[in-house]
Order: sequence, then C-alpha cells, then structure tokens
Amino acid sequence: MRWPGALAPGHLRLYSGLMDQLRVSVYIDGFNLYHGLKEHSKAREYRWLNLWSLSESLLRRGHRLERVLYFTSLPPWNPRKVARHQAYLAALTSVGVEIIMGRFQKDLAFCYADCKQPFDVYTEKLTDVHIATSILRDAVLDRFDWAYLVTGDADQAPTIRTLRAIAPTKEVYVVFPPRRHANELATTAVAHIGPLSARKIKPHIFPDEVSVGNRVIHKPEGW
Repeated sequence: MRWPGALAPGHLRLYSGLMDQLRVSVYIDGFNLYHGLKEHSKAREYRWLNLWSLSESLLRRGHRLERVLYFTSLPPWNPRKVARHQAYLAALTSVGVEIIMGRFQKDLAFCYADCKQPFDVYTEKLTDVHIATSILRDAVLDRFDWAYLVTGDADQAPTIRTLRAIAPTKEVYVVFPPRRHANELATTAVAHIGPLSARKIKPHIFPDEVSVGNRVIHKPEGW
C-alpha cells in the first residue's frame, strides 16, 4: 500500500530534468454535493459555490487543474427550483465548468397508510452512469493523470476498480462533500479528503452577481 501522497513511478513525467505537473480532471456528483451542503448547519449557506475555484484549492502538490465536470439534473416538478438551478448552471459555465445533464424519471407510488392513494415520485437517472463512463472514457483518451471524484456515493467504487484495471497509471482522489462519507470509496481510491468543512468551502462562494457577457446572473434567494 502506498502512502496517500505517494506517486507510482509511472506517474512521474520528467522534462528538462524537472517534474512536469500532473493533469487533473474533477468529476462532481451535483446532487450528492448539494444535499451534503444543505444538511450541514453552516455549509448550507454556501450552495452558490464556484466549483472551479474550489477544485483549484483542492489540488495536491504537482497537480494542475484542466477540467471540472458537474453532473446534475433539473427538478421538473418545481419551476422555481428549475429557475434557481439554471441560474447556478449559468454561473458555473461562466468560469469554465462543463455541465453534464441527467434527468428525473416520474413513477407512480401508493401511500402505505389507510388512504392507499397514488402519488408521483421522481428518481434521478443517468448521473451515476454519466460519471462512471466519463471517467473511464477520459482515462482511455488520456485526458487526465488524476481524477478527483467529488461524491460520497459508494456506487462509484466499481468505477475506480475498473479504471485501475484498464488504465493502471491513472489514479482517483476522492473528495467527500459535507456530511458524506463511504468507507468503500475511501479504501478503493489511492487517497481521499473530507468531508469538506464550511471553512474550506466559504472562500469559494460566487459574488451575489455574476456577469456573463451582457447578462448578470443573480444569486438565487435562499442560497
């Protein structure tokens, strides 16, 4: 077992006698992060979060940030939530974050109480698959040396194991959102950090107004 900060020999890139920086792509499970922030008594105020800036602050020595990918879905049952989330996505896009959209699927459920009435339930779809396939695709295409995976979802542990099998020179660094942890992820990745604290997150909040060309994006109320 290597120490968390250790690099496999194959990861050392030498140029003119100096170590070149290792390329980092960051993959963020949007709803896992959002709900972790919302459940934290202090961090819930920091959902208007600049994920590029936060990702830069997480870089290990010798690492260089190249891409940040944010995986999310729009909640179709609430137009106000959709508007707030679209404003946030626009702010993220303005700083170079790539947005990968999933969707919510509506299903019919029935009340277990005496009423037995049907009601709609929504389940987020595609996010886990999009994260896994993006990491594996980018590894095969040699788009990163290290993948930083921001999630507390243990379902991504097979992604890390598969990555190690098909691209053994690539590594995964797991970043746990607030109120999130999964032992299987911690033991499968080469290293991990978190759960992130409110103190770590606070310096990376967007300003209340974000200018994008001729447009001004306002921080949603309650964020």
